[in-house]
Parts: sequence; structure tokens; C-alpha cells
Amino acid sequence: MSSVELLAFGHSHLGALQQAYVESAKDVPLPERKARFFRLNTKGFQPNFVTTNGKNDLAPDLKQRLKSILIKQDPKAVLLSAMGNGYNSLAMLQHPKPFNFYWPEMDFDETGLEQAEEIPFDLIKAQVKDIAENEALVFWREFNALAKCPIYLLLPPPPVKEESHIRAYPGAFGERVQKYGISPPGLRLKMYMLYMQVLGEAVKGTNTIVIEAPFAALSGGYLAEPYWAHDPTHANAAYGALILDDIRQKAGVEI
Repeated sequence: MSSVELLAFGHSHLGALQQAYVESAKDVPLPERKARFFRLNTKGFQPNFVTTNGKNDLAPDLKQRLKSILIKQDPKAVLLSAMGNGYNSLAMLQHPKPFNFYWPEMDFDETGLEQAEEIPFDLIKAQVKDIAENEALVFWREFNALAKCPIYLLLPPPPVKEESHIRAYPGAFGERVQKYGISPPGLRLKMYMLYMQVLGEAVKGTNTIVIEAPFAALSGGYLAEPYWAHDPTHANAAYGALILDDIRQKAGVEI
């Protein structure tokens, strides 16, 4: 029987949790640590995908490696933080023809969107769903088929509201921030919450528990300043520590 309590798999958003865990367990010898982290964007897990007719599936070698890790480690719980930035391809940068969409279930600050063209909600949701289906959910479905324990699906952190921070730390968006500008925060938050809804609907009725941003890390729905990273879309280790505490409580793991 493995002594591992938690296996965590993911891409860049997993970094905040891994950093927080390393700091919290720095006095524990590596072989005795109860959590293991696997970064799916590192060389040993590439390529992630094979693509057929525009649809992604996990590469066969990756499927076999994930299966082997799960069998060998036999964890009490799995944390999955796969992809997560795809929705920003729609939300982050100002479109040449600014757009908006009406979400009857939610009330958002529409400042900066008054002159935007309104796109039907169903069309926007279909686009967000297509992004999720070709990224995060490809990984989730594989883990859902393989894992014998509960899966904790970690949502990406909410957007940073302040444009000045995004301009100071544009990250992967680089010079495009200067060229195109940044979408109003209300649109970015709306798109983020729609992405949350799409993932929640996909895993409903399964052995997966969705992990949302802790209330303590929020400010009006956005990521609160103490949890910003030097990047427009990620959170820092303090945020990772909050998530780990949440996982400890929800999964009952001793990590």
C-alpha cells in the first residue's frame, strides 16, 4: 500500500501549489512527503496531445505513463489542474470589434462594454465549451477513467481586475497587450465564470469535486491583490497555500 496521500497533476497553474507545498514541507525528507506533483508541461510528459480532425486526445505514451503512476502510487486523492488559460484567448485582449454577451443568470459590471456588439450567449458558451473540450477536459476524462480515488478538479484563479498590473506583467501576452489593449474587467470575469460553469457541468454526477477559488482570495469576484503573481493569469504561492488547506479539508489528506 502506497504512503502517498495526494497526487497532483497539472500545467502552469499547479506551480503555485507546488511552491507552497515545498515551503510547507521543507523540513520533511523528500521520500517521506505525502504529496507528489507532476507538471504535465515538462519534457517527460510531452507531447500531451495527438490531434485528429481538429480534436485533441492524449498521446498514447502519456496515457500509459499516467496509468503507471496511478497504479504505482495508489493515492488517496488526485488533484488535477490541467491547462486553464484557454478561455483567455477570448477574454484577455481587446477584440478589434468589441463584443459582449448577456448572461441572464448573472449580474456583472458592464463598464467599458456599453458600445460592444452583443453576441448570443449560446454562441459564446459553445466557443468556451470547445476550448474546454480540447484542453482541460481531455485530461480530466482520462483521469476519470483511470483513477480509483476521488478527483479534485482545480479551477484556474479568477482574473486580476486592475489593467495596470496586466500591463506591467503581460506574461505570454507580451507585446499584444500594447498592440490590442485589454478587455474590460467585467468581460474577463464573465468569461472566467462561464468557463467555470462549463467545467462544472462536464464533471457533474462523477467522482470529481470542483475546487473553486477560496473566498479569502477574492475581491469583488476578482483575484485579491495579495495573491497576484508577476503574470496576468496566474496566482502566487500564498494562493497555493489556501488551495492546499482546502484540499486537506475536503479530501481528508495529511500532506
